[in-house]
Amino acid sequence: MDLEIDIECRGCGLFYKEGFRGMPHGMSLRCPFCHSPALAIGGHAFVEREVEPDPFELSPGERPSKRKIKL
Repeated sequence: MDLEIDIECRGCGLFYKEGFRGMPHGMSLRCPFCHSPALAIGGHAFVEREVEPDPFELSPGERPSKRKIKL
């Protein structure tokens, strides 16, 4: 389950939706169209989505490591 957030850009005036899991955590959120940081949060809704595996997994007693996938 993911939290989908309605966002309005105050710079260009466009509306878009972004999933909470896809947001860049630890960085400032910017409009994907004009790159303005002036955003207004509208509504939000919980959405059923397939759970994608996290690219980082914590091993007990170890530092975070990125999984390597062989194709």
